[in-house]
Amino acid sequence: MPMPKEQSYFRKDRISTGVRELDVVLEGGYVNPGAVLVLGPSGQEKFAFALHFAFAGLQAGEKVAYVALDMSPHEVEQKASQFGMNLRPHVNDRLIFIDAYSQKLGSSESNRKDMKIPGPESLNDLSLALNEIMDQAAGARMRVVFHSLSTLSIYNPADSVIKFLQVIHGRLKNASATTLWLIDEGMHEKKFITSLESISDQKVVLSNPGSSHQVQFDGVPIPISITTGGAGIEVI
Repeated sequence: MPMPKEQSYFRKDRISTGVRELDVVLEGGYVNPGAVLVLGPSGQEKFAFALHFAFAGLQAGEKVAYVALDMSPHEVEQKASQFGMNLRPHVNDRLIFIDAYSQKLGSSESNRKDMKIPGPESLNDLSLALNEIMDQAAGARMRVVFHSLSTLSIYNPADSVIKFLQVIHGRLKNASATTLWLIDEGMHEKKFITSLESISDQKVVLSNPGSSHQVQFDGVPIPISITTGGAGIEVI
């Protein structure tokens, strides 16, 4: 079967964002392997970027690890379904949730088989869980979502978070993984954001200038206007 026209110039060191129009702009998507820092206001746009990225991986038969720090895995699944993305058939197969949220609130669902850790402060447990998933992937390309680093930084000193990310980023990159680091704008010291930028491989900045949302990618000269609708992120 002939390759679709837009894929003829897609770079081999890229991985799909899950949004076709953005893949075209980025010559194939996010850097792969690597860490992508997604910075923006609190809201559903960053979340939608994470869901598109994860769902695209599942559709491609890749391993996906979703580190749930801000909401339960069940809530992530519910939100994805509102965008027409059915994650449930893939859970505990190609999609592994690392649940660092439910036990902290005492609301863990006994019928789920997610990888559970006590809370966002349990960096060693989180590291071990990610190592296990990397072993399961056996060197195949994989995707990881941290939702979000803002919560991780609330429960841990900033220096500890940076050191943890430096180590785990190296391991994930060696394991052919692309990782999305979601982080809220306006709630962190500049030094922390600068440190994250220095160890990430690509930065995505979301903004809300007036009535529309925009996204700015490294290497793309102008911001791209987007909206979040029933199908998730749409380029306008």
